[in-house]
Amino acid sequence: MTIHSTALVSPKSEIHETATIGPFSVIGDHVRIGAHCDIQGHVTIENRTFLEDGVTVHPYARVGGIPQDLKFQGEPGELHIGKNTTIRESATLNIGTEHGGLKTIIGDNCLIMAYAHIGHDSRLDNNVVIVNSVSVAGHVHIGSAAIVGGLAGIHQFVKIGAQAFVAAGAMVARDVLPYSTVQGDRATHIGLNLVGLKRSGWTRDSIRVMRDLFRDVQESSMPLRSVVETHLGKDPENANIQAWLKALQSTQRGIAPFASVDDSNVEL
Repeated sequence: MTIHSTALVSPKSEIHETATIGPFSVIGDHVRIGAHCDIQGHVTIENRTFLEDGVTVHPYARVGGIPQDLKFQGEPGELHIGKNTTIRESATLNIGTEHGGLKTIIGDNCLIMAYAHIGHDSRLDNNVVIVNSVSVAGHVHIGSAAIVGGLAGIHQFVKIGAQAFVAAGAMVARDVLPYSTVQGDRATHIGLNLVGLKRSGWTRDSIRVMRDLFRDVQESSMPLRSVVETHLGKDPENANIQAWLKALQSTQRGIAPFASVDDSNVEL
Protein backbone atom coordinates (compact mmCIF):
# COMPACT_ATOMS: atom_id res chain seq x y z
CA MET A 1 0.00 0.00 0.00
CA THR A 2 1.33 3.44 -0.95
CA ILE A 3 -0.17 6.37 0.96
CA HIS A 4 1.32 9.82 0.45
CA SER A 5 2.49 11.50 3.63
CA THR A 6 0.07 14.40 3.14
CA ALA A 7 -3.04 12.22 2.69
CA LEU A 8 -5.56 12.02 5.54
CA VAL A 9 -6.72 8.43 5.84
CA SER A 10 -9.08 7.27 8.57
CA PRO A 11 -7.84 4.27 10.54
CA LYS A 12 -11.41 2.96 10.30
CA SER A 13 -11.24 2.71 6.50
CA GLU A 14 -10.29 -0.49 4.69
CA ILE A 15 -7.63 -0.09 2.00
CA HIS A 16 -6.14 -2.98 0.06
CA GLU A 17 -2.37 -3.32 0.31
CA THR A 18 -1.98 -2.78 -3.46
CA ALA A 19 -3.96 0.48 -3.56
CA THR A 20 -2.37 3.91 -3.93
CA ILE A 21 -3.51 7.11 -2.19
CA GLY A 22 -2.11 10.36 -3.59
CA PRO A 23 -1.15 13.66 -1.95
CA PHE A 24 -3.72 15.68 0.00
CA SER A 25 -6.48 13.11 -0.52
CA VAL A 26 -9.00 12.47 2.27
CA ILE A 27 -10.37 8.99 2.97
CA GLY A 28 -13.26 8.74 5.46
CA ASP A 29 -14.20 6.28 8.19
CA HIS A 30 -16.41 3.81 6.34
CA VAL A 31 -14.63 3.77 3.00
CA ARG A 32 -13.46 0.50 1.48
CA ILE A 33 -10.92 0.56 -1.36
CA GLY A 34 -10.12 -2.58 -3.35
CA ALA A 35 -6.99 -3.98 -4.95
CA HIS A 36 -4.96 -1.90 -7.41
CA CYS A 37 -7.14 1.19 -6.99
CA ASP A 38 -5.41 4.45 -7.89
CA ILE A 39 -6.67 7.36 -5.80
CA GLN A 40 -4.79 10.38 -7.09
CA GLY A 41 -4.10 13.73 -5.40
CA HIS A 42 -6.75 15.99 -3.84
CA VAL A 43 -9.50 13.36 -3.94
CA THR A 44 -12.17 13.12 -1.24
CA ILE A 45 -13.84 9.76 -0.62
CA GLU A 46 -16.28 9.71 2.27
CA ASN A 47 -19.24 8.01 3.95
CA ARG A 48 -20.08 4.40 3.04
CA THR A 49 -18.29 4.29 -0.30
CA PHE A 50 -17.02 0.96 -1.58
CA LEU A 51 -14.58 0.73 -4.50
CA GLU A 52 -14.04 -2.61 -6.22
CA ASP A 53 -10.67 -3.56 -7.70
CA GLY A 54 -8.94 -1.39 -10.27
CA VAL A 55 -10.87 1.85 -9.79
CA THR A 56 -9.07 5.08 -10.71
CA VAL A 57 -10.13 8.43 -9.24
CA HIS A 58 -8.58 11.61 -10.63
CA PRO A 59 -7.83 14.85 -8.76
CA TYR A 60 -10.55 16.94 -7.10
CA ALA A 61 -13.28 14.33 -7.49
CA ARG A 62 -15.63 14.06 -4.50
CA VAL A 63 -16.87 10.52 -4.18
CA GLY A 64 -19.56 9.51 -1.70
CA GLY A 65 -20.79 12.96 -0.71
CA ILE A 66 -24.19 13.35 0.94
CA PRO A 67 -27.20 13.67 -1.39
CA GLN A 68 -28.45 16.98 -2.69
CA ASP A 69 -31.90 16.04 -1.42
CA LEU A 70 -33.86 18.01 1.18
CA LYS A 71 -35.45 14.78 2.43
CA PHE A 72 -32.06 13.33 3.42
CA GLN A 73 -31.87 12.93 7.19
CA GLY A 74 -28.43 11.42 7.59
CA GLU A 75 -29.43 7.82 6.91
CA PRO A 76 -26.58 5.37 6.17
CA GLY A 77 -26.61 5.56 2.39
CA GLU A 78 -23.98 3.84 0.29
CA LEU A 79 -22.10 4.29 -2.97
CA HIS A 80 -20.82 1.19 -4.79
CA ILE A 81 -18.31 1.55 -7.64
CA GLY A 82 -17.55 -1.44 -9.86
CA LYS A 83 -14.28 -2.86 -11.11
CA ASN A 84 -12.00 -0.86 -13.40
CA THR A 85 -14.24 2.20 -13.42
CA THR A 86 -12.56 5.57 -13.97
CA ILE A 87 -13.73 8.80 -12.35
CA ARG A 88 -12.18 11.91 -13.85
CA GLU A 89 -11.37 15.34 -12.44
CA SER A 90 -13.91 17.17 -10.26
CA ALA A 91 -16.70 14.63 -10.76
CA THR A 92 -19.17 14.28 -7.87
CA LEU A 93 -20.99 11.07 -6.90
CA ASN A 94 -23.50 10.92 -4.04
CA ILE A 95 -24.56 8.14 -1.70
CA GLY A 96 -28.11 6.76 -1.68
CA THR A 97 -31.11 7.74 0.43
CA GLU A 98 -33.82 5.91 2.34
CA HIS A 99 -36.30 6.73 -0.43
CA GLY A 100 -34.19 4.98 -3.07
CA GLY A 101 -32.95 1.84 -1.33
CA LEU A 102 -29.93 3.54 0.28
CA LYS A 103 -27.62 2.72 -2.64
CA THR A 104 -26.09 4.52 -5.57
CA ILE A 105 -24.50 1.94 -7.87
CA ILE A 106 -21.87 2.37 -10.57
CA GLY A 107 -21.11 -0.75 -12.62
CA ASP A 108 -17.86 -2.20 -13.93
CA ASN A 109 -15.72 -0.50 -16.60
CA CYS A 110 -17.60 2.79 -16.51
CA LEU A 111 -16.04 6.13 -17.45
CA ILE A 112 -17.31 9.22 -15.66
CA MET A 113 -15.60 12.23 -17.17
CA ALA A 114 -14.64 15.59 -15.66
CA TYR A 115 -17.23 17.70 -13.81
CA ALA A 116 -19.98 15.09 -14.23
CA HIS A 117 -22.47 14.56 -11.41
CA ILE A 118 -24.17 11.29 -10.46
CA GLY A 119 -27.10 11.87 -8.11
CA HIS A 120 -28.32 9.81 -5.18
CA ASP A 121 -29.90 6.40 -5.72
CA SER A 122 -28.96 6.31 -9.39
CA ARG A 123 -27.70 3.16 -11.07
CA LEU A 124 -25.27 2.87 -13.95
CA ASP A 125 -24.86 -0.60 -15.43
CA ASN A 126 -21.54 -1.84 -16.86
CA ASN A 127 -19.56 0.00 -19.55
CA VAL A 128 -21.49 3.26 -19.32
CA VAL A 129 -19.77 6.47 -20.49
CA ILE A 130 -20.77 9.78 -18.92
CA VAL A 131 -19.11 12.64 -20.80
CA ASN A 132 -17.87 15.95 -19.38
CA SER A 133 -20.28 18.10 -17.32
CA VAL A 134 -23.26 15.75 -17.56
CA SER A 135 -25.76 16.11 -14.71
CA VAL A 136 -27.52 12.89 -13.72
CA ALA A 137 -30.28 13.50 -11.17
CA GLY A 138 -31.42 11.11 -8.47
CA HIS A 139 -33.07 7.73 -9.07
CA VAL A 140 -31.89 7.51 -12.70
CA HIS A 141 -31.12 4.13 -14.30
CA ILE A 142 -28.68 4.01 -17.23
CA GLY A 143 -28.35 0.70 -19.07
CA SER A 144 -25.16 -1.07 -20.07
CA ALA A 145 -22.91 0.50 -22.72
CA ALA A 146 -25.03 3.64 -22.96
CA ILE A 147 -23.25 6.93 -23.72
CA VAL A 148 -24.42 10.31 -22.41
CA GLY A 149 -22.91 13.23 -24.32
CA GLY A 150 -21.35 16.30 -22.77
CA LEU A 151 -23.49 18.89 -20.95
CA ALA A 152 -26.59 16.69 -21.11
CA GLY A 153 -29.06 16.80 -18.24
CA ILE A 154 -30.98 13.74 -17.07
CA HIS A 155 -34.21 14.28 -15.08
CA GLN A 156 -34.83 12.29 -11.90
CA PHE A 157 -36.41 8.84 -12.28
CA VAL A 158 -35.58 8.67 -16.00
CA LYS A 159 -34.45 5.36 -17.52
CA ILE A 160 -31.92 5.28 -20.35
CA GLY A 161 -31.79 1.92 -22.12
CA ALA A 162 -28.79 -0.23 -22.91
CA GLN A 163 -26.58 0.92 -25.80
CA ALA A 164 -28.53 4.16 -26.11
CA PHE A 165 -26.84 7.40 -27.14
CA VAL A 166 -27.81 10.74 -25.61
CA ALA A 167 -26.49 13.58 -27.76
CA ALA A 168 -24.46 16.41 -26.26
CA GLY A 169 -26.57 19.10 -24.64
CA ALA A 170 -29.75 17.04 -24.57
CA MET A 171 -32.26 17.64 -21.78
CA VAL A 172 -33.78 14.24 -21.07
CA ALA A 173 -37.10 14.38 -19.23
CA ARG A 174 -38.57 11.03 -20.32
CA ASP A 175 -37.27 7.51 -20.82
CA VAL A 176 -34.86 6.68 -23.64
CA LEU A 177 -35.36 3.34 -25.37
CA PRO A 178 -32.52 0.82 -25.66
CA TYR A 179 -30.34 1.02 -28.78
CA SER A 180 -31.75 4.46 -29.64
CA THR A 181 -30.43 7.99 -30.10
CA VAL A 182 -32.05 11.07 -28.58
CA GLN A 183 -31.21 14.74 -28.91
CA GLY A 184 -32.58 18.18 -28.16
CA ASP A 185 -34.50 20.02 -25.48
CA ARG A 186 -36.70 18.20 -24.55
CA ALA A 187 -34.93 15.14 -25.92
CA THR A 188 -36.64 13.27 -28.76
CA HIS A 189 -35.87 9.92 -30.38
CA ILE A 190 -34.33 10.45 -33.82
CA GLY A 191 -33.37 6.87 -34.69
CA LEU A 192 -31.23 3.96 -33.65
CA ASN A 193 -27.72 4.30 -32.26
CA LEU A 194 -26.30 2.86 -35.48
CA VAL A 195 -22.67 3.61 -34.69
CA GLY A 196 -22.90 1.98 -31.27
CA LEU A 197 -24.73 -1.07 -32.55
CA LYS A 198 -22.20 -1.66 -35.33
CA ARG A 199 -19.28 -1.26 -32.95
CA SER A 200 -20.78 -3.82 -30.58
CA GLY A 201 -21.12 -6.40 -33.35
CA TRP A 202 -24.74 -6.20 -34.43
CA THR A 203 -25.29 -7.66 -37.90
CA ARG A 204 -26.97 -5.70 -40.68
CA ASP A 205 -29.99 -7.99 -40.51
CA SER A 206 -30.35 -7.45 -36.77
CA ILE A 207 -30.17 -3.69 -37.23
CA ARG A 208 -32.74 -3.79 -40.04
CA VAL A 209 -35.19 -5.71 -37.88
CA MET A 210 -34.77 -3.23 -35.05
CA ARG A 211 -35.04 -0.25 -37.40
CA ASP A 212 -38.30 -1.60 -38.83
CA LEU A 213 -39.72 -1.88 -35.32
CA PHE A 214 -38.49 1.63 -34.49
CA ARG A 215 -40.28 3.00 -37.58
CA ASP A 216 -43.48 1.16 -36.73
CA VAL A 217 -43.57 2.87 -33.35
CA GLN A 218 -42.42 6.20 -34.76
CA GLU A 219 -45.08 6.30 -37.47
CA SER A 220 -47.97 4.61 -35.70
CA SER A 221 -51.06 6.58 -34.78
CA MET A 222 -52.00 3.92 -32.20
CA PRO A 223 -51.25 4.26 -28.47
CA LEU A 224 -47.90 2.78 -27.48
CA ARG A 225 -49.60 0.02 -25.51
CA SER A 226 -51.37 -1.17 -28.65
CA VAL A 227 -48.16 -1.08 -30.67
CA VAL A 228 -46.39 -3.17 -28.02
CA GLU A 229 -49.18 -5.74 -27.93
CA THR A 230 -49.05 -5.99 -31.72
CA HIS A 231 -45.33 -6.80 -31.75
CA LEU A 232 -44.82 -8.84 -28.57
CA GLY A 233 -45.66 -12.16 -30.16
CA LYS A 234 -44.01 -11.57 -33.52
CA ASP A 235 -40.43 -12.48 -32.62
CA PRO A 236 -40.37 -13.92 -29.08
CA GLU A 237 -36.86 -15.37 -29.53
CA ASN A 238 -35.27 -12.00 -30.34
CA ALA A 239 -33.94 -10.76 -27.01
CA ASN A 240 -33.15 -7.29 -28.36
CA ILE A 241 -36.68 -6.73 -29.60
CA GLN A 242 -38.18 -8.09 -26.41
CA ALA A 243 -35.98 -5.77 -24.31
CA TRP A 244 -37.06 -2.81 -26.45
CA LEU A 245 -40.74 -3.67 -26.13
CA LYS A 246 -40.38 -4.24 -22.40
CA ALA A 247 -38.91 -0.74 -22.02
CA LEU A 248 -41.95 0.65 -23.85
CA GLN A 249 -44.28 -1.39 -21.70
CA SER A 250 -42.75 -0.66 -18.30
CA THR A 251 -42.09 3.08 -18.52
CA GLN A 252 -43.21 5.17 -15.56
CA ARG A 253 -42.24 8.62 -16.79
CA GLY A 254 -43.30 8.01 -20.38
CA ILE A 255 -41.16 7.60 -23.47
CA ALA A 256 -39.32 10.53 -25.04
CA PRO A 257 -41.26 11.54 -28.18
CA PHE A 258 -40.26 10.51 -31.68
CA ALA A 259 -39.01 13.09 -34.19
CA SER A 260 -39.90 12.83 -37.86
CA VAL A 261 -36.54 11.77 -39.26
CA ASP A 262 -36.11 9.86 -42.53
CA ASP A 263 -33.12 7.52 -42.16
CA SER A 264 -33.97 5.31 -45.13
CA ASN A 265 -30.86 6.45 -46.97
CA VAL A 266 -28.53 5.72 -44.06
CA GLU A 267 -26.20 2.87 -44.94
CA LEU A 268 -26.30 -0.08 -42.57
